[in-house]
Amino acid sequence: MRLPGYALLILLFSLFPAARSVAAQAPDSVAEIGAGEGFRARIPGGAVVARDSTVYPGGKVLLRVRWTSPLDHPMYHVEFTEYPAGSLGRFPPAQILKESVERLAGISKGTVTESREMRLGSYPGLAFTITGENGENTEVRGRYFVVGERLYTIYVLFAPSVGAPHLQAFLDSFQLAER
Repeated sequence: MRLPGYALLILLFSLFPAARSVAAQAPDSVAEIGAGEGFRARIPGGAVVARDSTVYPGGKVLLRVRWTSPLDHPMYHVEFTEYPAGSLGRFPPAQILKESVERLAGISKGTVTESREMRLGSYPGLAFTITGENGENTEVRGRYFVVGERLYTIYVLFAPSVGAPHLQAFLDSFQLAER
């Protein structure tokens, strides 16, 4: 059994961040994000937030909220997709995580070169590295977590020749919080 088809669209849109309507901050500045949304993270260079939702037959609503740094290289990204009640519970978390990483690799025309299970408290997660070519050598390092009906996505997209100096601190800053 595969994930619902709309999950692919959500992952596709996660690679194309919202219009950069906020002026970029200095790369060394860090913005606290996620307050009141169920998590906290520290994103380098500030963040642009975008929200969208889709209503499906029967009134089911899929909500997606994403924060993307206004920096072009590297690009820091956090998002969550909140699925309709009961949607994610029909699938084993390991399947959701694995298919999410595979879809992101396919969309980015890359190859999953590292994947390891991890946990965020009691919640299952998957750390990953995707390498590929998108006009230039690129790398995506990140994590997915399944928390109830939410799929959290945290990643950094960068050119290995440029690097991502805040990568580990950014990934490690993600934690769950009260909503």
